[in-house]
Amino acid sequence: MENKDIYQERYTKHQARKKKQLIEMLDSRSSQRVFNDKPIDPDKTELLLANIAKTASSCGREAIYGVVVEDRTRKELLGALLVGGVGWIHRADKILLFFAAESAYKAGGEIDFMPYLDAGVVIGTAYLICEAMEVGCCFVNPNVREENKWIFSNKFGQVRDIFCGALAIGNYDKKAPVVKKKKSIIIK
Repeated sequence: MENKDIYQERYTKHQARKKKQLIEMLDSRSSQRVFNDKPIDPDKTELLLANIAKTASSCGREAIYGVVVEDRTRKELLGALLVGGVGWIHRADKILLFFAAESAYKAGGEIDFMPYLDAGVVIGTAYLICEAMEVGCCFVNPNVREENKWIFSNKFGQVRDIFCGALAIGNYDKKAPVVKKKKSIIIK
């Protein structure tokens, strides 16, 4: 009779289950632009912000930080200022503005791209956390029209830091349909 290692068997099944759950979560993720009026549970908000803070960054800088906007008037102003948020972003329960501490990027030329790469990793992590918590979210790029940049900086900007984008979060009104994603990596 063969001697089975039940513990190794359990471990292997557990690892396979975790991989399957992650793939399912990635497959079910969508950008949510329609939210209901119910506020996000404060515990979920706290969990989201705490886990975003743990996100890896280039060279361990941890230079990306978020500013939470909840006030209706300020959300409406962001709806007018953020090109990608016009007409819908104010309906989100919260808007997270992501900034990069400019002083963290010292090597020649990296200030032009590294803050956005670091912010992209943070925002990608936030998407996964929101999906796991069944909270809708949608990324809004950092595009602010030239004539509105001074208003944005005056109302939302951080001194000498770089605006890298926003994330609108809220409870689903009705979960957005998942758009079939293309294969982006080809393994040969």
